[in-house]
Amino acid sequence: MEKLNLNQRYTVDEFLELELKHDRYELHEGYPVLMSPASAGHEAIIASLIGELVSALKGSRCTVFGSNLAVIPFDKEIKDWEKEKFYYPDISVICDTKKIHQGKCYGAPDLVVEVLSPSTSRTDLVTKLNDYEKSGVKEYWIVDHSNQYIAKYVLTNHSFVREDVFDAEAYFSSTIFPEITFAVKDIFRFYNHFGLEEN
Repeated sequence: MEKLNLNQRYTVDEFLELELKHDRYELHEGYPVLMSPASAGHEAIIASLIGELVSALKGSRCTVFGSNLAVIPFDKEIKDWEKEKFYYPDISVICDTKKIHQGKCYGAPDLVVEVLSPSTSRTDLVTKLNDYEKSGVKEYWIVDHSNQYIAKYVLTNHSFVREDVFDAEAYFSSTIFPEITFAVKDIFRFYNHFGLEEN
């Protein structure tokens, strides 16, 4: 099995055949990118969000996934380096189970959530936002714990519109899943209580 070369471009199919050992990599325009381990604060926020989502969507046909679900947002038949992407979103919600094959999501999740960290902020705010938009993700949340807010982007006429920014005093509500509502302060409570910080 071929070993990973960080300076080499790979298609998604080639990337899936690599021997990656214990590290986790994403694929950005064909190039492997090493993912840094998440901090305790980052994980606390993700856990709080997953709890809210699972509770709200209980009994629906949608499933909530954490950061171990790989998402391949673009059709692998499209031969374009810019679309050779392989991501591990912090949270995904997928309602079409036909998109799940061999433990991976092929196509756009309905909802994606990314929690910002120093090493991923630009990627989450620019690169992934654009890719999730182009691939057809219906709603995208960016969670900024440093400034205590959640920004909500909703796909409208094939483009993301930032519908709202919810601060720590606000009550968040999803557009595509009206049953998802929660107090933003509850998402950050463990982070704030324990004084957790990013690495």
